[in-house]
Amino acid sequence: MQDPHLGAFAVIHCCLYLLLSIALLSELRFLGLDIGIICIYPLSRCLAALSATWLPHAKREGMLVSLSASVSKNQVALLLIIFATPTLYIFYTLVGSLLLITELATMLVVTLYYLRVVSKYFDGTTGDTTGFYLQTLELAMLAGLIVGKVML
Repeated sequence: MQDPHLGAFAVIHCCLYLLLSIALLSELRFLGLDIGIICIYPLSRCLAALSATWLPHAKREGMLVSLSASVSKNQVALLLIIFATPTLYIFYTLVGSLLLITELATMLVVTLYYLRVVSKYFDGTTGDTTGFYLQTLELAMLAGLIVGKVML
């Protein structure tokens, strides 16, 4: 490892994330739910943007603070709701209501976990914790879609 800013555990976790993503995506393809992937990534990005603007920040400076300070929280929330509503409807028409409920429950559980982690350990959000939330949410939504399909 030549770069002193990149640790071995970061590389290991990156490889683990990529392997887990590939495994989940291939399982979705096997189950015939690959069309449902279309909506997972926009929804996770909407929730990450909402958390980045609405939750308190751990620091008073940084890229996340400067980006969220220049926008209105209400306008961001309205824009994300306008974007997420048709995405949820498309997801509903593609995979059905039971899998939509499974995905909404998954999003709720991961969001509550994220809120607990950032309030307990970081005293607010940072750009890094928002990235953690985004990646965790995407993996959990992929897994939730698989679990929902297998259980139904």
